[in-house]
Amino acid sequence: MKLPLSWLKDFVEIEHKPEKLAEELLLSGTKVEETAKSGEDYVFDLEITSNRADCLSIYGLSREVSAISNKTLRDFSTNPVSGENETPGFEINISNKSLMPYFGAVVLENLEIKPSSSQIKERLQKCGIRDLLNLIDITNYVMLETGQPMHAFDYDKVSGHVLNVRESTDGEKVTPIDGVVRTLKAGSIIIEDNEKLIDLAGIMGGKNSEVSEKTKRALLLVPIYDPVRIRKTSLHLGLRTEASNRFEKLLDNEGPAKALERAVELAENDCNARAFSKPVFRLPNEAKNSIEFDLNLIPKVLGLHLTPDQVSQILKSLGFQTVYLPLSETPTLRIDIPSWRRDIENPVDILEEIGRIYGYNALPTTLPSGTPPLRTEGRDLVSVIKHTLVDWGFLEAVGYTLVGKTDIENLGLDSANLAKVKQPMSQDFEYLRPTLLTGLLNSARGNQKNGFNYPYFEIGRIFVEKFNPENLLTNQPKILAGIYPTQDFYTLKGLLEDLLNRIKFNGSLVFRDGELEFCDSFQTATVTAGDSGLGKMGKLKTSVLNTFDLEGNWFYFEFFLDKIVSFSNTAVSFKPLPKYPSVSQDISILLPQNTTIEAILNVIDSANEILLVDRQISDIYTNQSLGTGKRSVSIKLTFQSPEKTLIEDEVNGLRKNIEKLLKDGLNCELRS
Repeated sequence: MKLPLSWLKDFVEIEHKPEKLAEELLLSGTKVEETAKSGEDYVFDLEITSNRADCLSIYGLSREVSAISNKTLRDFSTNPVSGENETPGFEINISNKSLMPYFGAVVLENLEIKPSSSQIKERLQKCGIRDLLNLIDITNYVMLETGQPMHAFDYDKVSGHVLNVRESTDGEKVTPIDGVVRTLKAGSIIIEDNEKLIDLAGIMGGKNSEVSEKTKRALLLVPIYDPVRIRKTSLHLGLRTEASNRFEKLLDNEGPAKALERAVELAENDCNARAFSKPVFRLPNEAKNSIEFDLNLIPKVLGLHLTPDQVSQILKSLGFQTVYLPLSETPTLRIDIPSWRRDIENPVDILEEIGRIYGYNALPTTLPSGTPPLRTEGRDLVSVIKHTLVDWGFLEAVGYTLVGKTDIENLGLDSANLAKVKQPMSQDFEYLRPTLLTGLLNSARGNQKNGFNYPYFEIGRIFVEKFNPENLLTNQPKILAGIYPTQDFYTLKGLLEDLLNRIKFNGSLVFRDGELEFCDSFQTATVTAGDSGLGKMGKLKTSVLNTFDLEGNWFYFEFFLDKIVSFSNTAVSFKPLPKYPSVSQDISILLPQNTTIEAILNVIDSANEILLVDRQISDIYTNQSLGTGKRSVSIKLTFQSPEKTLIEDEVNGLRKNIEKLLKDGLNCELRS
């Protein structure tokens, strides 16, 4: 939001230089992107956080400046609107009160539509808004001044002088003031008269009811809309305006009254307008929210020692009302929350207000208390996994926890059994992710378009079931997952085996045929260790890769992180370098194809030969010449003694002992 310094001075005395004021605003939580000189004036370009809708106005920012500079805020006074007629001259019908819970409206007559006064023009231009005609400019001017958007309809273009507020149906079309025909989805807020749709509520007025130089009467509507619907419609249409930027936030529900009175006051001066009757208001009548605040929280959290009067003074400068409660067990203030601060919900929010107005830079410096947390073995293992994968050329991805229904179905998964967000902000973020694959594929697609084919990994939680009290979301599994571009199943298998070796995995790995919905069944494996399922890996289906616009062959793997950790350790032990050389010999055996590598290695290990320091599968060969259902497996055996150099006869004897075990245990044949 752009803030002219001259406009700010209408409400608060400014003694600081612009640069100093920008620094003070920054320290109190309002980021100043730029301070630019405009003639004799200065304009601040501010970044307002989404929870501070009250700061999307000149008066709201004046309140902030008055609080941080300890200056008096001039009252924003307006006069009640009155007219000669008893009836309002219009009718407003709302199909669902939640669409427009609060509003103010009035008919203005005797209008003289012309260019605005120089002051209004100049201030609008400094705030980045183009000046048009005086009445339209007044609605924009008051929106900037108070933070409350409003819209003026040409009264004589509204059939029956009726505003019907309802939800749009799927496929309805509207032509806003910019002249572009837009197609709506169901659920947008629209306004129609007795004949036609005349307003895309909260975003842009209709072309067929806009104010022009010929307008003599106008219906001024100052509403509060459902912010979620405004946000959804704005995102769907790709249409964002100054009004929608405010309507999609939590505005002051009491704001329409003062904003309407201010707009009528300006219209009387600039447009020679007069009100047809008293305004029609629907405003909240519930009691203000209040919080009982324990003053002991201030020294405990902020390290400050403030009296109740000092705390009250800080809060009153922001518009809060305070009452000291002497009968409470601890020193307590009852704090009434002003209607424009709907972001304040609990004592922690009050602490933040005290801290930022007192000045974070003025808080006393204290050393952290408590004992630093110890590093856990699991955390160290995760660090080893990440560094190892990065060393091998993987990039770490951090995907969204929420995914869309389309991505889920593209993977062949059923969205009906997944946890769904009740009020998603977008169709792309409807469900809690059941897999990390969608984020990995999206990352790979973006880089592949730029000519890079990097492998990716991610560590994060997945949410595989709907939420229920007995299955808390925080207990959903943490997964290590990755994608790897390769033609060969065994390349990735070797990488994964090496990765587990790096974290001293002490289980016996087995890769068996498995299934994954999004992988080819003939190249998918389940990875186990003993009776524990560790994870799965497989070649991604071409149909899945096509939906994500990825070229080439990609393999996917996923492991349950807690299960990997349970089989691993990071304890470092010293082992002296061997004094004597090792000796390696190869043996080849012919055996049935359904005999697993795990079975072969188990037989070799059963020899309990202390001089056998390593055994590796060096080759697997399959050919019809070997016989039906047969394959040849070559094994490299490495022997080494810590006491002497082994001679050939000793090694041959050890090898023959293992060969006999293999023949007896697996019913295999030795190959020369």
